[in-house]
This record gives sequence, C-alpha cells and structure tokens, in this order.
Amino acid sequence: MGRKLIHKNQGELNAQSMARSYTAIAIKTLVSICLRGESENARVAAAATLLQRGWGKPNTVPVEDDGSKIVVEIVYPQPIARPPKLIDGQILNGSTPPHAAP
Repeated sequence: MGRKLIHKNQGELNAQSMARSYTAIAIKTLVSICLRGESENARVAAAATLLQRGWGKPNTVPVEDDGSKIVVEIVYPQPIARPPKLIDGQILNGSTPPHAAP
C-alpha cells in the first residue's frame, strides 16, 4: 500500500480556518475600538481596517465611476529653437539663411 497523501500546507489551512472562526469577534472588537478607542490613532486604524474589509483597499490606479481606467497623458512642450545667429546675413556656420539673398 502507498503512503497517505497529506496536503502540503495542511497546517496553514488549519490555522487559516481557526483564524476565520474569530471573524465575528474581530469585527465587533474593531467596531468597539472605532467607537470608543482611547486614542485617535487607534480609532482611525480600526475604521480603516473595517472599511478595507467591507470595501477592499482603495485603487492605486485612478478609475472612472464605471470602473474604466483614467488615462493621463503628460505632454511636455517642445523647446523653442533659437534663431540662428547672423553676421552680415550669414549664419555662423557659413551657410546663407533661406530668406537672405547671397
């Protein structure tokens, strides 16, 4: 006979199941801290945790009301080219500008 197959992460599954059995108590504790916590930090942390459990973490990607992503395009202005320096109608590199007569 072969060996009995045991799920590789059986311990993790048991711990997860046990932890989930305390969900109602944990939520009630968070609500209690949110309403009557001794410090503002504790109340804010409890409130944030409750919101995340109920609504999920906030999106880090901006989205429209319908859930579609907002695309932001950043356009940098093109640098303005300096007009060539002219000396006696000649561009410094020796060529003649198109508007000047030779």
